[in-house]
Amino acid sequence: MPNTLVDAPLTAGQRTLLSVIADSWLQIGEWPQWYTFHRDFAERGLDAETLLRSLPRVGTNIHQSTSYGFTTALPSTFAETDTIRLTVAAGLVLPDLREALSTPFLRVLRQMVRRQTNPERKTRQDGTPIPPRMDSTLVTRLAGNTFAKALPDLLDHEPVLPTDRNPFSPEGTWQLEISRHVLQYRDTSTLEAYVDTTCQIVTANVALYDEAPAITPKKQRAKAGGRRVSIETFAPTLQRGLQTTTHWQTPGSTPALSSARAPYLDDDLFTAIKDAAQTTTWKVDKLLALCTELNDSYASGNAYACAALLRAVLDHIPPVFGHKDFKQVAAQHTFTVQRTDKAHAQKLASFKDIADDALHRPISANIPLITMNDIPEPTRLRAVLHELVTVLNKDGTTITI
Repeated sequence: MPNTLVDAPLTAGQRTLLSVIADSWLQIGEWPQWYTFHRDFAERGLDAETLLRSLPRVGTNIHQSTSYGFTTALPSTFAETDTIRLTVAAGLVLPDLREALSTPFLRVLRQMVRRQTNPERKTRQDGTPIPPRMDSTLVTRLAGNTFAKALPDLLDHEPVLPTDRNPFSPEGTWQLEISRHVLQYRDTSTLEAYVDTTCQIVTANVALYDEAPAITPKKQRAKAGGRRVSIETFAPTLQRGLQTTTHWQTPGSTPALSSARAPYLDDDLFTAIKDAAQTTTWKVDKLLALCTELNDSYASGNAYACAALLRAVLDHIPPVFGHKDFKQVAAQHTFTVQRTDKAHAQKLASFKDIADDALHRPISANIPLITMNDIPEPTRLRAVLHELVTVLNKDGTTITI
């Protein structure tokens, strides 16, 4: 495996593969789905999966934050509806994509760094700082409307820039909270520097995952008397692990591990669910317990536990939407942001097949493992649970099904 993607050698077939993926985004603003993608390559006599898996990558497939390449992390097996995406790094080898995606991304990233380091940031009445934010209006001014629509999804798949955003409004606008992880790119001004820094952090995260079992969030919470403990509580311990397992340092950076341990679901979402439940007869205790355990398993890199818990959440919530199972929710519910959040729900509905595989497939001589790359992106479940909050807030009575 290379230690950086800058100047990584590519074959003619690999370049063609990347160009085909990029052309879909450049022409219609959407990444191709696996079904049409591999079919088109098969018609040319080429094996798309073999080419995809042959592309150079940095790190390992433990978790999104421990793997970086010209494409986003690949699942162990492809579903027909899986989306094939390129990362910002692909602009290194595709000039058109560099101009349309990578260069605007760096422009926005520099603005995010400036907002994170602004000494005049506002505070709440209790004196706590208000997290810096970025919205679609500002990004439209910086990089155009097309890029503004694409940015949230792009950030979801860059391994070192976790963000927490509000769902899209019906008009397609959004707002996101800027993570302090952008400070790792304080001195980054070129695409090559961004990719090099990302590859360094990903490599460090691999080493940190090797150190992680002794300091999982669940153990930390036990030491704290059962209360929830944020990543910042034990980041110093993990930072010491970083210093002993790597030999690089990015000026002005924050510990890379926090990105590896970012929660699947954020505390604000937990609070929103609790608050919304106050006005209904629905009891959300089990849902919150499942989500808490999902966060723990995700942070610990336990793929099978994540699959089982995510399946449990999807089985648990349909009655709030007036349906008996989640496939009905994905197919029939009218989402507040119909196109985007419905697509998230449909992806989660298709994930149930992987969860069933994790739970029910019997032992045999040759069965592929499920990895963290098979777990749906956090933004999908966040979108559905935000919609659940919206339904609870609109409807204060129990729906009979």
